[in-house]
Amino acid sequence: MRPCIVGIGGAGGNILRQFLQCRDAELAGFSFGEHLTFGEVKGLWLESAAHDVQDQRFYGKLTSGLYPGYVICHDSINADSPTRKYVMDVYGFDLKIQGYDRRAEYLKGIFEVFDADPELQRIAVDEFSGEGNPLAGFIWKSGIRPYTTISEYNQHCEARPPDADNLLGMLRFPNSSKEKNGKDNSAKGCDSILFIASLGGGTGTGFINPIASYVRSEELGFPIFALGVLTEKGTDSRGAPEGQRDLGAVIAMNDLLTLGAGKGIDGLIMIDNQVLLQKYKGNFPAMDREICSALRPLLDPRDYPGSEQQKDMLAMRRVIWKADRTNGNHENGKTILLPPLLVPCYHFRNGSKGSIDSLVKEALSANGRLFPCDPTRADRAYVFTRGFFKKEDIKAAVAGALQMDSKEAEEKVHVYRKIGNGSQDILIVLRNPYGGTSRGQAGDDLKQRIYDVVSNAIGYLDENPTNIMGSMGYSELTKDRLFEYFYGSRGLREELVRCQERLMKGERPAFVRSIEIFDEVSGGQAGKGGEIGRMEQSEMEKLIELELERLLHSEKFRKKIREMMA
Repeated sequence: MRPCIVGIGGAGGNILRQFLQCRDAELAGFSFGEHLTFGEVKGLWLESAAHDVQDQRFYGKLTSGLYPGYVICHDSINADSPTRKYVMDVYGFDLKIQGYDRRAEYLKGIFEVFDADPELQRIAVDEFSGEGNPLAGFIWKSGIRPYTTISEYNQHCEARPPDADNLLGMLRFPNSSKEKNGKDNSAKGCDSILFIASLGGGTGTGFINPIASYVRSEELGFPIFALGVLTEKGTDSRGAPEGQRDLGAVIAMNDLLTLGAGKGIDGLIMIDNQVLLQKYKGNFPAMDREICSALRPLLDPRDYPGSEQQKDMLAMRRVIWKADRTNGNHENGKTILLPPLLVPCYHFRNGSKGSIDSLVKEALSANGRLFPCDPTRADRAYVFTRGFFKKEDIKAAVAGALQMDSKEAEEKVHVYRKIGNGSQDILIVLRNPYGGTSRGQAGDDLKQRIYDVVSNAIGYLDENPTNIMGSMGYSELTKDRLFEYFYGSRGLREELVRCQERLMKGERPAFVRSIEIFDEVSGGQAGKGGEIGRMEQSEMEKLIELELERLLHSEKFRKKIREMMA
């Protein structure tokens, strides 16, 4: 696997830096060759605020030809843009706002209106040379795609167009997959995409799914994975309460885990910052290095001699999607396969001595899991090792630790061996390691951790309706849609309650239904797909009261909503 790693938001950028540390010989800032990284991965940092990139020196502006680079999607919109004016007038969203509102629903809504509003698409197509979604299009075409095997033009800086700071120039740039010397450059491209983001911040949670969905509009089969870091408990360093961050996390998880194959990501790798925080006593750089180290067996390009490797990332993608009765949404007698939750378990050992059994045991121990879970609940395991181990021994050791018999192991344990450097390490990626009644202490498994996050999100929705609905100068249409999205009969709060019920019953997957804020709108009016349009104040208040009576039975809460809508 040689991914283009896309770090999103502050946490994503910090983790990405660990993957992109240059292995070149350098002198006084001058590199004596290409920017070489472990596994030959490439990467870029996506941000929504220019002021967040000013105080760092690692990333340069990608559209100015610097690498490693950052991209700020709002830079693609001019101040006098007709698209910006339309979105502001109809929805109350300002496409030039630089990071003032980082809530997941804000960025989710901004991306969705481009897909939902035909009039907005027409305006954007006219302004951006045929591009109907300029934010996602800019990120994909000028940021990510040039570093992949499906790139349509040369990824090297010197070949970038002279007006690279302008989105129109990027979208009009003539296609070319060859370098200036005529050599084909496609072999240097990355074979997949790995998004890295904090599940709790607005930028990370709001960006991944819209961009992944946009990529899918062009490339149905290209492997796309996301690594989501669940934020630690309590109030964070920016003062964001746990409930608000958990709401962002469940919005992201629900979006990422409810789109079937060929529509979104292929799997969500979960890491719990609370686990790393306790392990490293709040040393965040050390926590970022741990995440990078844990994925090295996956990224190492040096296959074990004679081993049967799946060099094609598409083949690995098919293995991860392999059908399982518990890995889908069952409706009307049909099963729609959904992306799995993937939990990485890792252990490193100096020297080349030691048994594979002890290495596996340490990786699957509480100290080796990067997210709390019960490993024996996993329906499959993907094992990446570095060191001199036989495939049969690896499979047997993992199967024994996961309480699988030999027949199950042959089908459900997949082994990929890499060459070691005089040391040994192992990465065991567990697919969907939850479900059933808890076998451990409360809070020790994935089911309980997700349940608690969902509970906090519901609590935040119940206690903060004014903060959620009443900020940033939203239009009445946007307020209507946000209310229905959060509090409607088929809204997020109702779905989160169902999610908790599934978790407690031991069912999986826990997230099964995609929910949009804007499904269809036209010219600022609600379209056919909306359950709430622009209606009279009395009608809105009556609907609100009836809905909340059913959902919450809370007079205090209904009063807050009525005061807000007055």
